[in-house]
Order: sequence, then structure tokens, then C-alpha cells
Amino acid sequence: KFPPPGSSWVLADKNTGSYGSGTGQVTIRALGEQTWEGKKVMASTDGSSTFYLDLQGRFLASVRGTTPVITTEPYDAVFDWPLFVGKSWVNRFRMRDHERGRTFDSVTWDGEVKTYEDVTTPAGTFKTFKIMHENPFVRVERWWSPDLGLIVKTKWERYGTYYLGAGTRETELVSYDIKR
Repeated sequence: KFPPPGSSWVLADKNTGSYGSGTGQVTIRALGEQTWEGKKVMASTDGSSTFYLDLQGRFLASVRGTTPVITTEPYDAVFDWPLFVGKSWVNRFRMRDHERGRTFDSVTWDGEVKTYEDVTTPAGTFKTFKIMHENPFVRVERWWSPDLGLIVKTKWERYGTYYLGAGTRETELVSYDIKR
């Protein structure tokens, strides 16, 4: 479910509001299995931050150097395997925004697989599971390609109730090099 070490992919993003403004691109590189806080994790990097997921693909942390930026306890269940249309799961965790000194003890962020559909990005057309997470503060739609093991498109919408304010971020896969 993870791209092999050495794989890389480029995402284009478009941002408004609390995400900033404008467009850009970022290259993500798979680092493979590592250890973080005594746990085996899968790691990737955008060149400035490292992202840690547990071996089930649940988000644990983003870190710059050795300094945590965002951490979740026990984890943020972005995925719950196996995926199939209509599947839903409960997702409760503590989130810490270390940069801003904020902690949210009871984040409720349930997930649901809405559809299995084709989605087209600049990198091509992919069969994807559309996964939705929503709470009173933010809504996220993700399109995950089982063939690539990547999220190929996202739409984030922060509402005015979000602690950083309202904003949107859309990302799309521009290119990829998945090592086999």
C-alpha cells in the first residue's frame, strides 16, 4: 500500500485563505520504513518536512528535522483497510500543533469511502476510491489510487470555525515515478 523507497511524485496545489494564496508544486519522495518514537513507520519527505505513517497508513506526525510540527495520538486514520464503497470508520485522536502551541484533545474525524471512480489529473486518468472526512471545522475529499498507492487528488476546505480560519487547498498529481 506504500510506494517503494526511492519512488517520487509531484503534486500541484492551489490555495486560498488560511492555506495562503496562489499555486505551487511539491515533490514527495518515499523514504521507506524507519523508526519514529520507537515505532516502525513509513516515511516520506517533501524536502523540508518528513511525514510518518504507521504500517496501516494512519498519519502520526510531520516533522522538520527532529522538531515535530503536527502529531496525532494514537493516529489519524486517513485509511481503514480494506477499502470498499460504503465503508465508514470512526476516527478519534488528539492533535498537537507544535508550532502554534495548540492541542485538540478529542478530534472527531470519521471517514467514509463514497465511490470508486475515474479521476483525471495532469498525470493521467486513474481508478480511485473517493474518501471523505468531515467535521464542523473542515471537510476533505481524497482520491486514492490502489494501482499507484497514492492519493492523486485532494480537496481541503477549512470552515470559518477552524482554528486557523477559512481556506481551501486543492492538489493534483502532476507526475510520478513509482519504483517496482
